[in-house]
Amino acid sequence: MNARSNAQRIVSLLPGATEWVCQLGLADRLVGVSHECDFPDVVCSRPKVTMSKVDSTQSSRDIDEAVKAFSDTKTSLYQLDESMLRSLKPDLILTQTLCNVCAVSERDVLKSVGGLENGCAILDLPARTLTDVLGDARAIWKATGQTEVGALAMESLDSRIAHVRDAVGNRCSRDPMSRPKVTLLEWLDPLYCSGHWTPQLIDWAGAVDPIGQAGQPSRVLELDELAEANPDILLVACCGMDEERTRRELAAFTSGQLTAGDSWQELNAVRKKRVYPFDGSAFFNRPGPRLVDALEAVAILIQDWYSVQSKM
Repeated sequence: MNARSNAQRIVSLLPGATEWVCQLGLADRLVGVSHECDFPDVVCSRPKVTMSKVDSTQSSRDIDEAVKAFSDTKTSLYQLDESMLRSLKPDLILTQTLCNVCAVSERDVLKSVGGLENGCAILDLPARTLTDVLGDARAIWKATGQTEVGALAMESLDSRIAHVRDAVGNRCSRDPMSRPKVTLLEWLDPLYCSGHWTPQLIDWAGAVDPIGQAGQPSRVLELDELAEANPDILLVACCGMDEERTRRELAAFTSGQLTAGDSWQELNAVRKKRVYPFDGSAFFNRPGPRLVDALEAVAILIQDWYSVQSKM
């Protein structure tokens, strides 16, 4: 369904979309959000129209197996509260229909929309790359009337991105082969490399991802493949986990590697102490405006790497 040109009652089923709505100055139009929407603080009081079918307090291995089970049956990890959704009377629902394990299933959304008396549009946000993510932001902006606040927000983000990319261009034009290898681990048990928008983010920040592919899903990664790629910098941002839990997961993983051979210990990033844990939800996992924060953070790490290299 085509999105309205001036939506006033928005339900967001995606944390990244919720953050875009607020970034564009439209938080007052949010009447409902998903259970995962927790930023900015103002959205925490909004009615929650979804719930997860997976217990996030389980071990990483158990969570991964549960997610795979839902994926194998092509069913959603999430349950939609249809009666709650109908009571909110939205005129626009923000979701994505690309992946059943990333949001409420398209079938459930369409069923609920069909029961709304006033009619409701669905805006599908199927971002695969960082460029796509920025395109999704503009789609939300257009669907809500192209507000002046939204225009200023987009200009600010574009300026920040351009600042990073200009610095990268100036540096790499002097030595285009000097870019460090940077890989992001999205999960540790089992190992997953990142995909979708993250490899492009790494490229814009001034490095190359030797494993992840822009626009492609994250995937299981064997330690031998990681060792062969031998990144100079490792980013760890476990999907849906804050930095504290990511640090615990990384400590447990590293401890296990002490008795599993030398592959992990011999990685350049590990030997040079360039393994950086992040809050996955805040920085990398969500296709929202904080990806620009992640871009700037990665660019700083890469600049630091260049500084050290220049002194050697």
